[in-house]
Amino acid sequence: MNSEEVKNPKLMSDTSCMSKPDVKIARIDDKMFKRGLKEADNEIRQWAKDNIEGKSFPNKDTGWDIAVTGKGIGKVLSGKRVAIFNHIKAVRAIPELIENAILTETRPDRNNDPNIKNIHIFHAPVEVGNNFYRVKLTIKETKHGKLFYDHSLTEIKKPATTHARTDDTFSGSAPHARQQAHTVSIKDLLKDVKTSGESGQTH
Repeated sequence: MNSEEVKNPKLMSDTSCMSKPDVKIARIDDKMFKRGLKEADNEIRQWAKDNIEGKSFPNKDTGWDIAVTGKGIGKVLSGKRVAIFNHIKAVRAIPELIENAILTETRPDRNNDPNIKNIHIFHAPVEVGNNFYRVKLTIKETKHGKLFYDHSLTEIKKPATTHARTDDTFSGSAPHARQQAHTVSIKDLLKDVKTSGESGQTH
């Protein structure tokens, strides 16, 4: 690990993060897949290829356009993951997660790759059935722009109170529909999150 990265990460201050507005909760159909893991993996890869690969989505918090690539989808669907089925299902919400995620950290690449200007860490909430997760999104900034690289889920306790508002909510497959959405506070979303400056990684 790069010791300079740990000592001097460029972090969002607690004040700047906590002063941000509540974050919309993405909701995903718990019964999206009716078959096994292999079939779910194949289905989501095809869906991503048909719907989001090669496209950019705006992030409200930063004003950045963040591009989704086949490489990023491949990374998401590789390796061992917590709550693997829900992890795969969250691919359907990538556009909304990018749109609503809050920037929490900016740091150098751990491997000092000269092609990577910075690594940006975002967080957003997602609800899959009765499970509530904080999603960490990793964005790589390169000469080609800001690229979605990976996401990971951490199950957290759903706050006793969430706030309802009428907004554009995401169905997980098609255009946004105007209906009631729920939000969670930054304080609840980021509870117990540690930056690379504290633990070597952000959860």
